[in-house]
Amino acid sequence: MAGDKGLTALEKRIVKALLAKGERNQDIHALINYERTPTVNFGRITTVKKDATIQPASDEEIEIFQEAKAKLRSRYGTESLLRRAADARPRGDDSCGDHLQQQHL
Repeated sequence: MAGDKGLTALEKRIVKALLAKGERNQDIHALINYERTPTVNFGRITTVKKDATIQPASDEEIEIFQEAKAKLRSRYGTESLLRRAADARPRGDDSCGDHLQQQHL
């Protein structure tokens, strides 16, 4: 699949299942794109939503997919990202990342 910017067959099935469960497009988009290169745009989610030929993933497939993404998050962690953002800000600028820190307190 080198160079393919679209969703994989599994990702399409995951999207279809999460849509059927009532998940919001933006939440599905965030889940799919986490640590994914290249990322996909919202249009891919809409395309899956409209395609009646795509079968939804099983609950077990969804769980495995979400666990894999959670392992990536725990490896990089929000605190680590906030620390990196704080380290990157110009000296004397105390505002960088304040809104992010408040969201995660």
